[in-house]
Amino acid sequence: NNNNNNNSPYLNATETAVLFCKYQNDFATPGGKIYETTREVMEATNMLENSKAFMRYARNVGCTIVHCPISLQPGQSPITDMPFGVVERIKAARALEFGEWGAEIVEGLTPLQGDLICPKYGMCAFGSTGLDQELQSLGIKNVIVVGFLTNGSVESTIRTAYEKCYNVFVLPDCCAACSLEEHVFSVNQNFALFATLADGVAMMKALAPMEMVPEEEKEAEEEPASAAAATTPSPSTTSK
Repeated sequence: NNNNNNNSPYLNATETAVLFCKYQNDFATPGGKIYETTREVMEATNMLENSKAFMRYARNVGCTIVHCPISLQPGQSPITDMPFGVVERIKAARALEFGEWGAEIVEGLTPLQGDLICPKYGMCAFGSTGLDQELQSLGIKNVIVVGFLTNGSVESTIRTAYEKCYNVFVLPDCCAACSLEEHVFSVNQNFALFATLADGVAMMKALAPMEMVPEEEKEAEEEPASAAAATTPSPSTTSK
């Protein structure tokens, strides 16, 4: 159960993937077709700068970086050909159109060599993709989810990651929705049911290589960590 995922505040970066959901121009860049609706929350949480800083750090310590843009490419999924709900709203705004500037990943968060790119056709990063199999093949146990929209792709993805028995973390200061009310409701009412909440700085500390951790903190964590390892079986979705 991933509610017990924080026996130790330190995570093995090589067993950790960070899923960056929908960091695309139409959401996150001035001139984007949805930017004016996400702008208020982006500015309130400083999510774009926080996300850039977190991506740099996570990549440097050895996390797997996964880009999860939404692709409204015709013919790829029933949800894009027969849209309803949030996807219908996106299509009505002519946003995130396949092959257009608005669907491109924002400057400063573009993929680098070694990153995974996992386009999705709906809200969940797992639902319409082979992401779970890819993460299993890499030995990933911990999943950190950030991005757009707080109450859409982010929440949908953490729910599924929870069901698949990953240790799930979410960083609200790296998320944004179309209104503060929607963002705050998801963070306060729903996120804690499926994930451990943290801010970017706390998660950087959790991912710090052990040689960077003060000796007294290492010693304090050694016994509980080994006890947990002895009594807690690995989640089946990440076993080899």
